[in-house]
Amino acid sequence: MGKVGEPFVGIFRDNVEVTLLASAVRAATTSSADQINYNAKGVYIFFNITAVPGVDTVTLTITAKDPVAGTEEVLLTGAAEAAIASRCYLLYPGAGAAANGVDVVNAFPLPRTWRVTVTHSAATNFTYSVGAAYIL
Repeated sequence: MGKVGEPFVGIFRDNVEVTLLASAVRAATTSSADQINYNAKGVYIFFNITAVPGVDTVTLTITAKDPVAGTEEVLLTGAAEAAIASRCYLLYPGAGAAANGVDVVNAFPLPRTWRVTVTHSAATNFTYSVGAAYIL
């Protein structure tokens, strides 16, 4: 906050962790709610797949939302997953190559409004969760 008499200019939040999609059985493409980034530069996304139906796949995508048109632009797309797995994605400006448990990296900054979508290749049951950790 500023000095006495100065207006408060915004909300400051430290690193924050959130549940984007709680663990559940899903048979169709699912998106998180729009997420509002208050002041983070980037985000880790944790994609935990705990049950799979066989040969079908799920693919996680992170998108930015256009504040005027409401359309979405893809910032990061993971691999098509057909097995039980824990994946970690990083979206952070200046980030290097994927390594040490981070599966996919994109060096873009995190926009104000964003979300994740998990796309199913078929209408079969997968169980998974998606979490996020904002990085200042």
